[in-house]
Amino acid sequence: MLHCIFCMQRLSGIGYCFSASLPPLLASAAMAALKIMQEHPEMFDELREKAEFLQKKLVVVDGLHVTGDTQSPIVHLRLKKSSGSRRGDEALLQQIVDKAFVDDVALTCAQYLHDEMNLPPASIRLSVCVSHSEDDLERAAEVICEAARTVLKPQSE
Repeated sequence: MLHCIFCMQRLSGIGYCFSASLPPLLASAAMAALKIMQEHPEMFDELREKAEFLQKKLVVVDGLHVTGDTQSPIVHLRLKKSSGSRRGDEALLQQIVDKAFVDDVALTCAQYLHDEMNLPPASIRLSVCVSHSEDDLERAAEVICEAARTVLKPQSE
């Protein structure tokens, strides 16, 4: 009987031995990304400049507040004035995301587990990539501004 258990463990256990390891394809992609970052360290300065550029453009968006470090490529846009409920805020922000998508600007509402103790306020999350041009960022800011104006204007009237 003991021999059967050993054989079964030997055959089925192999798949579980390294189950927490990174799949080979992802490991290769991570190694390639690290190599690119080592060969082009200037890309981080360029990314910070682009993040600052976008945040300066987004500060003027009526009804939305830009949060986060100015040098971070991750930007959160929150409502300046809450609708009174988290669901209401999320719905308004989703409308802005949907309007921007129609104009070919991809945004997303930040997602959290609703049973967390201290949920941050609802927000739109966007990220800046080093491959974005200033024209891309300028256009994205214009689209977000117009979408926010359209969605939030009825709320303020």
